Amino acid sequence: MTQEIMASTLNFNPDLPHFWSSYPRDTIFGAFIACFSSSFSGFSICHPIYEDDIMHLTLRHAIYSAINSPHDVPTATFMLLSCWGRYMSTNAYMALYNPFNYMCSLVGSILSQDVQYADIPFWHDSRTPLPSTTGTCRSSRSGTHKPE
Repeated sequence: MTQEIMASTLNFNPDLPHFWSSYPRDTIFGAFIACFSSSFSGFSICHPIYEDDIMHLTLRHAIYSAINSPHDVPTATFMLLSCWGRYMSTNAYMALYNPFNYMCSLVGSILSQDVQYADIPFWHDSRTPLPSTTGTCRSSRSGTHKPE
């Protein structure tokens, strides 16, 4: 991998020489912005936002980048694309995959019933104890609070 596309400053891989972010403020951390303004080249990993139109646009850009890349520059873009609540064959990005399947590979799929999230114990009805107070507050006529 040589670059990470659509990453953020909180999750990009610092071992890669380049990363693109959707947020202009991330340039202070070395991010490039506007990833669609240039071709994807080399070997990249891309994290598109899981919205059908964004995934479709990103896959289209990756395919056209590969088609238009110079023959001496191998290009591969790896993406994890979601399929929310329907069959993969009906996803918008699959309409791009089918005619370009000689350029694209489905490496695998993860079924929703196979996805398990970590059980985080402190989220289960835990209450953060607040420090106890030494007195109570009452309201005066002026609207200020005075401890009793």
